[in-house]
Amino acid sequence: MASKPVGDLTIDSISNRFCYWQGDAGIRYLFSQIALDDISIFEDCVLLLATETGTQLNVQWIGEISDLSPLAFEDIASEDLKHLTIYVHLLAGNKDARQKVIADLGDDAGRAACLLSA
Repeated sequence: MASKPVGDLTIDSISNRFCYWQGDAGIRYLFSQIALDDISIFEDCVLLLATETGTQLNVQWIGEISDLSPLAFEDIASEDLKHLTIYVHLLAGNKDARQKVIADLGDDAGRAACLLSA
């Protein structure tokens, strides 16, 4: 499992740390890539776990960070865990807004992942 954001953050931190995920409604949501070790410092946000296969990201789990449990990792193949990237969406200001982001991204989040680096 990756323990830090992908890439050399001193050189390309913007392109490796921020991306937009687009949902079914066509809305783009800005996410920040974080290290696995940093999950515990975030609260009240949307968390997205994705695995990288070549240039494609596949959503493995999305939900409120408070709902994350070890069960979220059970369905991820051990080989895919090596390519796990973790994103947080910090701009949904309340539970209703977070639930709307989660519902909009849902199962189809991977179809338009990281559209444009911020």
